[in-house]
Amino acid sequence: MNNPLDSARTELQALLVQKSLIDKKIAAIQQTIKILEPTYGQDPLSTLGMNLLLTATANELGLTFAIRKVLESRPNTELSPVSVRDHAIIAGYSFEGRSNPMAEIHQILKRLVDSDPRFVAVPIGDVTCYKFDPNIPAPTLNRRRRPAQPQPPAPMQPQPPEREK
Repeated sequence: MNNPLDSARTELQALLVQKSLIDKKIAAIQQTIKILEPTYGQDPLSTLGMNLLLTATANELGLTFAIRKVLESRPNTELSPVSVRDHAIIAGYSFEGRSNPMAEIHQILKRLVDSDPRFVAVPIGDVTCYKFDPNIPAPTLNRRRRPAQPQPPAPMQPQPPEREK
């Protein structure tokens, strides 16, 4: 009779080997896409945004920048948050050291939709996808006017002394 613990450990080991092989295949396919996309991908203008991410400073520019460029480089294409993450990885963004990158991605996508009408949330089934619509006008900067400087109080006029009655 097999020990259930040994069976579970054996199955886990086999799954970890499979996962490792799948991870290696994913990395190879991502690299292939990275190499082929400039030639067979989208129009040159949309690949320019992705090329910005391929620079060494991609992570220095931040996750919001990476997500914005992923969406802008694929105008009018609905992407799920997982797809946004995958495209950012393909473009060279590293999520290393982040404890919950998907939560950050969801939050950033919501903020982009709230702050810029060109970023649109599109419910597709149970998933909310996001897209960049370049046909929507960019928001105008709503610069606050400085509040009027308070005027100094008028100089006090000397009051005549009160007379006793």
